[in-house]
Amino acid sequence: QEKQQLTFLMDEPESGLAIHVQNNLFKMIGKAAKEKNIQIIMATHSLFALSCKDAHFIELNDGYIDIVKREILQLAANVF
Repeated sequence: QEKQQLTFLMDEPESGLAIHVQNNLFKMIGKAAKEKNIQIIMATHSLFALSCKDAHFIELNDGYIDIVKREILQLAANVF
């Protein structure tokens, strides 16, 4: 018998969490999805979602992800 893939819907799971906790949350979500073959559909505003390497993103505004990635690189350059 074929095992069905589980799908989880999440709406801003990072809401109200400190930045370092958001980072850890998205790492855990990405790892669990890959290891357990779980499909996760999520609405988020968190930049840390971009760290999920095998994720597929749907942009509501074309080019948003590229803009965010450039801003992250710029912030990192100013911090480090």
